[in-house]
Amino acid sequence: MSVILYVICLIVIAIIPVGMTGPFVNNLQHSIDFNGMMTRNITLVGSFVGIVGWFVISAVTGYIFAIVYN
Repeated sequence: MSVILYVICLIVIAIIPVGMTGPFVNNLQHSIDFNGMMTRNITLVGSFVGIVGWFVISAVTGYIFAIVYN
């Protein structure tokens, strides 16, 4: 599920202008100023790394949750 959300987010960020994404991301990250870091540098390799990274994070989190729950 997190990979699907990551891909949706990737598509939205690719479509929306950088000037509009800055304030939105700042509000999501508890008002940390990300405006200086906002770029339009979306690469296929970076996207693949993000997808794999979120898959691993979700899998490990689910595994830990299952161990604690059981």
